[in-house]
Amino acid sequence: MKMTKMSGAGNTFLILNAIESKVNSNQTLSKLASKLCKEHKTDGLVLIKKSDTLDFEWDFLNLDGSYADMCGNAARCVVMYAFENKISSKKVQFQAKNKIIKGEVLDNKTVKIFMGKSNVIDSLKICGKEGLLIDSGVLHFVIETEDINDPKLAQIASDIQKAPGPANNSNITFYCTCNTKTTYASTFERGVFKFTKACGTGAVAIGTTLVFQKKYNFNDKIALEFEGGTLTVSVLGNYKDTLLIGSVETLGVFEEVLGD
Repeated sequence: MKMTKMSGAGNTFLILNAIESKVNSNQTLSKLASKLCKEHKTDGLVLIKKSDTLDFEWDFLNLDGSYADMCGNAARCVVMYAFENKISSKKVQFQAKNKIIKGEVLDNKTVKIFMGKSNVIDSLKICGKEGLLIDSGVLHFVIETEDINDPKLAQIASDIQKAPGPANNSNITFYCTCNTKTTYASTFERGVFKFTKACGTGAVAIGTTLVFQKKYNFNDKIALEFEGGTLTVSVLGNYKDTLLIGSVETLGVFEEVLGD
């Protein structure tokens, strides 16, 4: 099976093209995803499948083999992959679970996608931390912090993920304006159990939070600095849609026999 390793602002994924060739393995896709992600040190795996109405559809799985409804950076990587492998033109539409994602290759390093509607679910206080629970394709509990590099944040995030209630097993996303015009961000991702270098749905969740708090307006371009690079978010027209823009890079293409 030919596999491609890609990075979306430092968030890394394996992409398997099941349109071209069948995935032959005695393992379930969940076990295979976990095995391959650990071997190749990626945050998730994407399986591209044929669609009768769109360019393609996908299955997205986290490092631990769990399925996720959406991943913004993986979606941007897949849009570039589809264009480079002649599955689609520069403009792409694909099925991600029960949502249609639209994307476009802007240049050889940049992709934008429309993530769909984002929702503010509730304002909560969990494990002593106040934040907003946001549905940006997957659930994020968004917390403002004074220091994005505080080593205590990983334990705080883990405790919140394990706490009973609406944020249980959600992504925990922190942001810090740090008295500057720059907003720094980091997401402790479910299914990965650590801070990743960037998170697309986390960026959208922060953008939604900042618009909800009236720190930005609808349609503003909100630049968010993750460890892996800058992601730019716009919350469009009364939360009707969200736009995510960022860098994409192909890290390698290789073949592997998929067995037990």
